[in-house]
Amino acid sequence: TFGKRDFEGLDERMRLAIGPLDKAMKELLPLIDADTLAFKEYMASRKLPHATEAECNIRDAELDRTSRLTVKVPLDVMRLAGECWSHLLVLAEDGNRNCSSDLLVGAKTLEAAIYGAYQNVLINLPSIKDEEYRKEVHAKANGYHANAQEQLQCVLKKVAEQSTDR
Repeated sequence: TFGKRDFEGLDERMRLAIGPLDKAMKELLPLIDADTLAFKEYMASRKLPHATEAECNIRDAELDRTSRLTVKVPLDVMRLAGECWSHLLVLAEDGNRNCSSDLLVGAKTLEAAIYGAYQNVLINLPSIKDEEYRKEVHAKANGYHANAQEQLQCVLKKVAEQSTDR
């Protein structure tokens, strides 16, 4: 759609959707490495010595810090990815119908990324001792996950509607 003569009237609307999606992609890519690093740090903290009370205190503090990191990074992925839905919906409404399969794959991929991050949060939450923090993170993750499911259906529905309007 963007830059195509037949769709000149939509250029500004497409720019407003594409820009934030590009920004989100650039912010999400480094989180892949951040997630790997968080896991490595957590595993390293599990190997810290714990023979004395002082060593146990150091190890426990490090386990707590790294456990929180293993849920913070995927939660950030869920938040950032979740911000893309409104822009995908714009593309579903006004994008080139010949590209609808690309849009659908993008929407499914976005939902899968959020689902994967959600599972990562759920797997790592039990290692955090602070129950209030666990509940807070769990509630946020549930919200992001539910929103992704709902928004995916909105995009799928909009593309299906646009396909029948041809």
